[in-house]
Amino acid sequence: MEKIVILRACTDKTLEEVLDRLRAESPSAQFTLLMQQDARARWEGVSGIDLISCPSAWEHALPCDRETVRLLRSRGFDRAVLPIDEASGGARRAKLLLLRSGIRRREILLPAHGWKTYPMTPLAVLGRLMVRLLKALVRPDRTAQAFAKYLLWAGANLAAATAVRATCLFDRLMRLDRVLPEAEAKRLRRLAGWRVSRLRFQHPATPGLVSVVIPNWNGRALLKTCLDSLHAQTYEALEIIVVDNGSTDGSAEYLQREFPHVQVVALPRNLGFAAAVNRGIAASRGEFICLLNNDTEADERFVEEQVKALKEDALCGSTASKILWFHRRDVIQSAGDRYWRGGEVYWAGENRADDGKYDEPGYVFSACAAGAVYRRKFFEEAGFFDESFHSYQEDVDLGFRGNLFGFRCRYVPAARLYHMVAQTGSKNPLWAFQTARNELSALLKNMPASMLRENCRLLIRVQKERIASFNHTPCDVSFSKGKIALLLRLPGILRQRAILQRARCADLSHLEKVIEKERSDLH
Repeated sequence: MEKIVILRACTDKTLEEVLDRLRAESPSAQFTLLMQQDARARWEGVSGIDLISCPSAWEHALPCDRETVRLLRSRGFDRAVLPIDEASGGARRAKLLLLRSGIRRREILLPAHGWKTYPMTPLAVLGRLMVRLLKALVRPDRTAQAFAKYLLWAGANLAAATAVRATCLFDRLMRLDRVLPEAEAKRLRRLAGWRVSRLRFQHPATPGLVSVVIPNWNGRALLKTCLDSLHAQTYEALEIIVVDNGSTDGSAEYLQREFPHVQVVALPRNLGFAAAVNRGIAASRGEFICLLNNDTEADERFVEEQVKALKEDALCGSTASKILWFHRRDVIQSAGDRYWRGGEVYWAGENRADDGKYDEPGYVFSACAAGAVYRRKFFEEAGFFDESFHSYQEDVDLGFRGNLFGFRCRYVPAARLYHMVAQTGSKNPLWAFQTARNELSALLKNMPASMLRENCRLLIRVQKERIASFNHTPCDVSFSKGKIALLLRLPGILRQRAILQRARCADLSHLEKVIEKERSDLH
């Protein structure tokens, strides 16, 4: 008796039609449906059908993870069918799952196109790719351009996987899993901070003073709201520094005229977020440094609550505030940064209602630099922001480095901040390029050798699985270019890694606690 498994990546109506057709073709076959947990109720009790649930699946999508692949291979199926219709979501991921299942007969079924069937064996897939490549060479058109973009995407993700392998080999050759004596590690810690930023504080610290550093680029219309909220703070010992990043809208002149008490650090051109913030930090005099985006409005207790948390917890080097959307003040943007061991960073509570679930203070991986407070000692020992990141993910890199050097980050829900977001950055090709490059750069530079070795296979698999998620958008092309740029920067990343890993603290127990073992609360 033939055993057939059907992968549900379509609507229930299409699935009913597919079952009727397959039953007519193979009346004696035993049918099994692989589906999402929330879709199981519709098919329970249907005679002649076994059900397999995937708890981690999305609506109309299946996960292509190791557990699901192992499940398919262990059941001894003779044939696997993947029906696809117009409502199919995650079809590329489902195709990759079908390809990896190892079932002898694998095929894609298109009911809306005359029930066309395509074999899904590695040889058949390679053949179709070769045909498309030949067509692209003979007649370059939009199809050819799309195919070239996909090849770039696939090559970039494979290059990222290669970078992970190379870093693991580098760790083994350099023996970076060894722990140095504390005195030697402390000396290297200061060297590591110097190598990252090449900057030092220009003035001695004033006890109790909080230096608020605000980077600004053509944000004249936003500054009044931000600065007025700082003037209303209950914590009065504030020094406000605005770093004008080469603005052309008269921001510097506006500040000198309307806010003469604000210190302006003028840069000749836009050097990026990391470089601008570094110049402001270097010019500060405070015992604490508060970083604030110019498109924000701070609650009156924003600074006081975070300084209070730092004073109460000697292990804490930085604090993360509760950031809410400016125009939807009951919806959370970020309740601190979380980090998954597969190399993905995300905001805790993103787009969740502010209903009290995220009102419990505690340690998080790192703080979003749109609204955070750091000890001066944090920058003295861990160094400033890495300016090679330019913009995006530079706060994750700094937070990772802080964890390596023994500094913890505490989430302070009583410190509330309202963020416009779209005024200073949004998901565009530049964001995609820098995020793709910087996200993996932070991981390869900072993840301890023992953890990288433990998660190496997972990291490589994550990069390979992304090959199936190409959507032919400008952001996807920029993602590809960002990962290729990462490969070109790999020698410099490894040089920094050698110093940072030797300078790190011996105890990694806290870092292991704040790095997520499983994907949770991902949006």
